Amino acid sequence: MKKKVVIPIAIIVILVLAYSLLKPKTAQVEYTTSQAENGPVIQTVDATGSISSAEDINLNFKSTGKLASLKVKVGDRVKTGDLLATLETAALASRVADARSALIEAEANLEKIIAGATVEDLRISELNVEQKKQDLSAAENNLTNLKLNRDTEVNNLKDTTIVSLNNQLVVAEHAIKTGEDTLANDDADDTLGILNTATINNSAISKVLAKNSLVDAQNKTKTLTTSSTDAEIITAIATTNNCLDTVRQYLSDCFTVLKATITSADLTQSELDALITDIQTEQGYISTAKTAIQTAESNWTNKIAYYIDQISKGENAVEAASDTFQLAEAQLALKKAKPQSYDLKSAEAAVARARAGLSLAEANLGDNIIKAPVDGLITEVNNKIGEQNSLTEPVIKMIGDSRLEIEADIPESDVAKIKIGQTAKITLDSFGEDTIFAGTVTFTNPAEKIIQDVVYYEVKVQFNDNIEEVKPGMTANLTIETNRVDNVLRVPIRAVKQKDGQKFVEVLVLGQPQEKNISTGLRGDEYIEITSGLSAGEEVITFTKTK
Repeated sequence: MKKKVVIPIAIIVILVLAYSLLKPKTAQVEYTTSQAENGPVIQTVDATGSISSAEDINLNFKSTGKLASLKVKVGDRVKTGDLLATLETAALASRVADARSALIEAEANLEKIIAGATVEDLRISELNVEQKKQDLSAAENNLTNLKLNRDTEVNNLKDTTIVSLNNQLVVAEHAIKTGEDTLANDDADDTLGILNTATINNSAISKVLAKNSLVDAQNKTKTLTTSSTDAEIITAIATTNNCLDTVRQYLSDCFTVLKATITSADLTQSELDALITDIQTEQGYISTAKTAIQTAESNWTNKIAYYIDQISKGENAVEAASDTFQLAEAQLALKKAKPQSYDLKSAEAAVARARAGLSLAEANLGDNIIKAPVDGLITEVNNKIGEQNSLTEPVIKMIGDSRLEIEADIPESDVAKIKIGQTAKITLDSFGEDTIFAGTVTFTNPAEKIIQDVVYYEVKVQFNDNIEEVKPGMTANLTIETNRVDNVLRVPIRAVKQKDGQKFVEVLVLGQPQEKNISTGLRGDEYIEITSGLSAGEEVITFTKTK
């Protein structure tokens, strides 16, 4: 019975052990990080060459031009860095000055953004806001006064027009009465219109029309007040003018009747002339009445048009003053606000661009200047001031105090980084890698050399000191420092990635990677310069390992 119990238990134990060994394990991710820090970023070019005797150093410009200055002659001794000759460099020197000014301006702008507005600047902005507020208030007051003046002057002229209409209707009514009295003269009854009796009938018809138009005009004007609409007054003006026209026609017909009238025993010529004069006088009154109405209407409508224009200008002035006031307030608020991150990044990028521009301008200027790469003796000068140099013949030849140099072939991908005067670290196989000598680049051959279908350029590096133990023919390893920036924010090159043209790094946030977009400057051998997007002390991921 015991065996039957033990065997199943053993089987269960075996199964448990097998499951624990064979079950899939949860993948674990391990991150290797490096801290963003301030330090130098150094760019170098490595090469291997052999040591030879440095009999001569050939010095030439990288481009052709007219020789502007020559500071040495054959037999002169020179020190490292001494200026030997220059091409015409006025334009290039001006570009360097412009680039340096641009850098100073960019750095000042960055400092200004970081510092924020000064107390004086804020005070000026506050005074500007107050001034713009007063300007807005003045524009609003001017508009209010314009509207008040408009209401007063336009209403006064409206009243004047209404009074004029009523006055001219009185003139019209009197003219009709005069016409009636003239044609009803008892002395003229027998001979009135006798020469043309149709004129009497015409005058009767025009009288009826004149009276009807008078009644119509009186009905239109008697209810007019200052509160009447402009359309009502314009209608009354038209009706009154029509009334005066019909009255004038009636008077004209009366005049025609009198012209067809002859004198008689009862009607003397002087009496007839007096009747005609009365009609002519009334005709003059009617013409004057029409002129008075026209003048009143013109004064009233012109004033309306004037104030429409002035008020439109006043409203535009208020709108402009309001916009200017709001802009001044916004500018003041902006100056009081803390600098935004995007402003800082933009200003930092501008500094980086200006610094790069200065470096390029200085490099271009340096290509037109020959300086002594080492201490030595001038042995040959092949050009005079004003002559055109040649790329095939050195301008100056010299012998360096250090008699040994290293000849190395540099691939075309790196040769553009090499400049005469750059420093180099030298190790020799004979001495071991722990012994480091100092050297300086003295020559770059502009002619290419093809080695196994690859383009190379010969570069010479001279030892800075005489070392007796160093012999020609020894193999030398060169590390030429081609560029460097000091005390800049840097991270290892392997930490920088790129996606869709945007560079970024990954930083650990609560144990999880998070992408941060960055801008970079100089790419060195181990580190790359960070110009924006990252701060010192942040941990960036350099390697990800999945267990």
